[in-house]
Amino acid sequence: MRLSRSKHSFYRHPSSSYLRILPFVACSNLALFISGYAVAGEGVVNPGSTLTSGATSASNSVYAGVFNPAVGSLMIAPKESFRMGYLPSFGTDAEVGQVDNFIDDLNDLVDIIDDPTSSNDPVQTLLDRFNAALIKMGDEGYVKNSVSIHAPIMPLYWQPSFLDGVFMLDASVNTQLKASILDAPLEFHSESTSFTTATSLYLKGAIEKSLALGYSQALLDKPLAKEYGGQLFAGAKLSVYNIDLSKQTFLLEKLDGKDVDKVIKDEYDRNLVSTTNVGLDLGLAWVADNYRVGASLLNINQPSFDYGAIGTNCQTRKEGSVERSNCESAATFAKERGDIKTLESHVKAARVVVDGEYQILSGWTVGGSADLAAFDDLVGSQNQWVNLSTQYVPSIHWVPAVRVGYQSNLVGSQLSAVTAGLTFWGILTLDAKMALDKVTVDGNSAPRSAGFSISIAEAF
Repeated sequence: MRLSRSKHSFYRHPSSSYLRILPFVACSNLALFISGYAVAGEGVVNPGSTLTSGATSASNSVYAGVFNPAVGSLMIAPKESFRMGYLPSFGTDAEVGQVDNFIDDLNDLVDIIDDPTSSNDPVQTLLDRFNAALIKMGDEGYVKNSVSIHAPIMPLYWQPSFLDGVFMLDASVNTQLKASILDAPLEFHSESTSFTTATSLYLKGAIEKSLALGYSQALLDKPLAKEYGGQLFAGAKLSVYNIDLSKQTFLLEKLDGKDVDKVIKDEYDRNLVSTTNVGLDLGLAWVADNYRVGASLLNINQPSFDYGAIGTNCQTRKEGSVERSNCESAATFAKERGDIKTLESHVKAARVVVDGEYQILSGWTVGGSADLAAFDDLVGSQNQWVNLSTQYVPSIHWVPAVRVGYQSNLVGSQLSAVTAGLTFWGILTLDAKMALDKVTVDGNSAPRSAGFSISIAEAF
């Protein structure tokens, strides 16, 4: 049984009414990392309006059931059978480390390795400058890009006549690429008057394809719901994940060749491992007339996915080749320094997310969500997000809905960001985020992270 919902209540409902990933373009991200910074939580970009509202069972988002499987039942009005997304949703996010003027140092370093006469500074001055910069690069130098796409008409909700609950079907693709620096000392060889360093670029890439089936249902009959002043919903979601993972290292000294693009692609393919596994999510939600609270237990079974090996079987590469040098570099950083691992797995750790939303006035709500523990995303960055937001959905159809929010990562990058979004005609959502933390690039200040999301889904 379901609580009744009026047009102006806290509940809002829709009116009646290839999955193909973008190519992995490693060299584009490599160029971003070396030449400058340009704007492009589990490691995915929240779809649609949830980029602002966060991982909440928000009252006006078709994606609410994706985060908490218990609220799928709230996505369809009692007399309707279906609700869906329309066109694919798209979101992207770019993030950099705290690397003020990092790019200038990196460019100058590559220049003096290629041509020691490119600088008139004394050798010791150059060694002091770049060895200090290399340590900072190794500690804080990274670029991370994320892209998320939901398939057309996803998520799809179906309320069959023979059951009290609602089924949900969802399909999406998420990609991440992270480029960081493995630092090693810069050395000068007086005999050859040359500079050398084992400093390497470290790339980790992931392509995750997922197909999920969920079911949710109210647990209280109508008399009990009326007595308690709310309804308890429960849900479960089973997701099938296919994840391609690859990682690679590249000596900076070898990055000046014309065939770098080919080396990157060859090594990516060589190190690629594809793993298929399943994950189970459970959710609960308590829903009253003017508020709702929820909790989700995600990836209870902690599915694991393998990365491709690096720094192994280097003797199978041609002696003196770029591939052989990169392999031996990876072996050094893994076995002698312990900075990376030759063999590695990504585990979707079991985690709990709590969320809530409160209606202040008709159409005006505040909400938030929080991860109760840290977890690693697809490329190994630590995440634990807290999100707060408020939104206003006017009763006049042609006036855009407005929302603003704040989010913070309590671990890892420890970035904080402001978010904002608009919904036009109840179906088109445009949302953007910008980090409050700044980085200086070429003398200009820029946010360390920025992103956006766009979706078209069935109106409320």
